[in-house]
Parts: sequence; C-alpha cells; structure tokens
Amino acid sequence: MDRLHQSHASEDRQRAVLVTLLSFLSYGLMLGVGIVLGRALGAGDYGHYSTAVALASVITTGATLGLEKLALRELPACFEQGDWDRARGFLVFATVVVVVTSVLVGLLTMAILWCTRSWNYPEHYLMLMMLFLPVMTLFMFLLEVCTACERFVSSTIVYRVVVPCTLLIGALLLMHFSNKQSARDAVVLYGCVWVVGGALMLALALRGLPRQILGRRLVTDSRQWLGEGLGFVGYSLIMSLFASSPLLVLGLSHPNKSGVGVMSAVLQIGNLLLIVATATTRLYAPRMSRLLVEHDVPAQQRLLRRRALGMSMVCGVFMTLVVLFGKPILGLFGPEFERGASSLVVYSIGTSLNLIFAFAPWYLQFRKRHTLVLALTGVGTALTMGAMLFVPWPDMPAYERVVLWYSVGLILLFITLRMLAVLELRRARREMANASLAHAEA
Repeated sequence: MDRLHQSHASEDRQRAVLVTLLSFLSYGLMLGVGIVLGRALGAGDYGHYSTAVALASVITTGATLGLEKLALRELPACFEQGDWDRARGFLVFATVVVVVTSVLVGLLTMAILWCTRSWNYPEHYLMLMMLFLPVMTLFMFLLEVCTACERFVSSTIVYRVVVPCTLLIGALLLMHFSNKQSARDAVVLYGCVWVVGGALMLALALRGLPRQILGRRLVTDSRQWLGEGLGFVGYSLIMSLFASSPLLVLGLSHPNKSGVGVMSAVLQIGNLLLIVATATTRLYAPRMSRLLVEHDVPAQQRLLRRRALGMSMVCGVFMTLVVLFGKPILGLFGPEFERGASSLVVYSIGTSLNLIFAFAPWYLQFRKRHTLVLALTGVGTALTMGAMLFVPWPDMPAYERVVLWYSVGLILLFITLRMLAVLELRRARREMANASLAHAEA
C-alpha cells in the first residue's frame, strides 16, 4: 500500500513538473504573440484586441458552469464502477449545457454592448469575439474530459503549446502578408486558432473515451451536477475577473485605447510571476496535503516559510531586471509601449507579493475555509474594480492609475490571506496541543 502511495505521489510530482514546464513554454509563446501583434497593430489596436481577449477569457470561465471541473471527479468514478450510462448521460448533458450557456451569454453580451454603445469600438471587436465563445468554452470542457480519460499529457500539450504556437505562426503570417493589420484581423485570427484547437481537443476526447461509452441509454442527474458545478466555478470566476479587471475596466470605459495597449504589454510581462506562483503551488500542494493528513503543524509552518523565502529571492531577481531593463523589454512591443516602464515596476511589486503569499489561499481551502477565501476574494475584486473606476489620481494617465489600484488591491488581498493563514496555523497548533494533552491524561 505504501509503495502504491509513493507511486501515485511520484506520478503527481511528474505531472506538476510537466505542467510547470509547459506553462513557461506557453508564456514564452504568448509573449512572442504579444510582441508580434504589438508591433503590427500599434498600441491603439492592440488595446482593442487585448480587451476582447480579456472579456472572452472571463466569460469562458463562467460559461462552463464548473462542469469541466466536475468532469474530473464524475467521469473517472463512472469508468471505475462501469456505470457507462451515467458517464454517457453526463457527457451529453454537460456538452449541451456548456454550448447553450456560452451561446446565450454571448448573445446577452452582444445585446448589452449594442444597447449601451459604451465600448468605443468602431468595428465592434468585442461582438466579433463573442462569435467564437462557444468553441472556446467547449475547448475548456473537453480539456478536462481528456484529463479524466488519461489523456493529460497530450491535451495539455495542445492547450499549452499547439494553440499558442499556432497563434504565433498566424500572427507572423498576418504581419508578413497584410499591409495594414487591424484589431479585427487579430480577433478573427484568435478565434480561428481556437476553432483549430477545439477540433484537435475533440479528436483527442473521442479517441480517449472508452468504447463502452458508445450507446443510447442515458442516466442523468442534472440538478445535482449543476449544483456541484456551480460550487466549483465561484472561486475560478472571481479570480479570472480579478486578473482581467485592469483591461476590462480601462478597455470598456476609456476612449484612449493606446493606453490599454500599453497596459496590456505591462500585464503580459509581469504575469511571468503569476505563472511561477501557479506552478510552485502545484508542486507544494501534494506535500502540504500529506502534512495535513499527518497533522504535522510545525512541518506545515516550515513549508510555508521555506516557499515564501524561495519566492522572495525569485522576486528580487525579477524586480532587479524590471527596474534596470523594463523600458527596453517593453520596447520589444514597439517604441510607443516604452512609456509603460514605471507601471511595469508598480505591477511587478503587486505580483511579487502575490507570488510570495500565493499558497495562503490554498492552505486556507485545505483547512476547509472555502467560504472565507471566496468571500475575501469577491470583496477584494469588487473594491479594486471600484477604485479603478471611481477613485481619481491627479496628474496620472488612466492606465497608470488602473495599474496602481490593481497592484494595491492585489497586495492587500494576499497580505490579508497570509495573515489569516498564519492565524489558521496557530489554531491548528492549539488543536494539536490540546489533543496531545488529552491523550496524555487518558
């Protein structure tokens, strides 16, 4: 049994390392896409494109209704028990719900944009992006279906490598063969790449599903599946909204889209630390999970401190590079992007604190404080977006103000989560001491 447990733990570590490497490769490819499109479109049209991508990302996260995460639990259980009718029913139900929901949400978004006319997009780039929303949402659902069908490596490669690489090649071809590129061309390219990726993911899913899944009899539990799926989607949707809030707030409310383009380049460079945060969390999570099972509170505390110390060193190196070479790095996108150097420093400070304390919300959720984390994240997102929209900052360009308030919100949120994680550690220590005392008295 111990040997089997060690084998599963080793497999989890290998998967975490693979995801980490592919995440960095994906980041590099998407940074290349940003540089090519930034130079081809200019800051103004690049701002249009970035806002459309940010809006699609947030809507896609919510339109799945959490059913893609539920698939990771539901399908393997059905396969293990041989309950093919239920597995078939879940796949049909979830696919229909995901597609219909994305179509309805896309139409609703288009109607709101059409009625308000607040987006300042002369060629309706946001509405054009909504046409590709069903494909993008179905892609994210099929990604987890492939994972549930033991196609984790191939599906992750499609998501992290094939799609960004195809987008980069398409951007290079667009730059080479088109004399005057526009945001509309970039949005169409982005959507077509997701269509290609969706076709590949569908082929992987069909190939990975067991043959027994073929049949006509369906067993569905729609009310339970929807309820559990919505429970999964809350935190992911709020975090996606929080991450995209600078682009959405500035892109939808400010007529100067060149500032949005500059801010998008700043966010894309600074997001390297967010990739590191996600990757290291995946690496530390299995170890923390075992320590929680063993009730080894001192080891949990050491693990949190060791990770924070290591990430502080990473942040120090990154901040040094940003301060010394921020302007030339932004210049890769084009000369007009260089004015965002000071905003890059500010944003990097926020993402550095995020990286150092990124494990705090995970630890709180491991300790079954899901509601607390969800509530704090939701309040933090609302307050940060409110500050971006309504709190002015004298003599400061709009994109610098938005980046500043976003960084302040990010810092305050993760410092608060870190403090709560420390309090939870102290509570766990007291529980362990009381349990030891009761055992000694017995």
